[in-house]
Amino acid sequence: MGVCRARLAATTGLPERLKALARRATREKIRTLQRALYVKAKREPTRRFHFLYDKVWREDILAHAYACCRANGGAPGVDGETFSRIEAYGVERWLDELREEVRGKIRWKQSESRPAHC
Repeated sequence: MGVCRARLAATTGLPERLKALARRATREKIRTLQRALYVKAKREPTRRFHFLYDKVWREDILAHAYACCRANGGAPGVDGETFSRIEAYGVERWLDELREEVRGKIRWKQSESRPAHC
């Protein structure tokens, strides 16, 4: 059992709904994805993984990542956000906005790569 999983239940600030979402089979799903990416990267060293964004914005993945970072006492990110500020703002609200921001970037990148039709 990893450190993150052992501390996940004790994570404060994460609403119960998101705690349950973060625990529910997410670890196994993440591990399966990691393994598949590892194998693919080893077989094709020059391969670029353009379509990982759609995995990152999933609610369960974001909730799991937040819970792991919170449980491990992660430091503020490059944006200076702290866990106490996020929790004061509302974890669920913050994660929803983060998800929409990431999804927006995905849509922008996809539309940028498609040729324009007249």
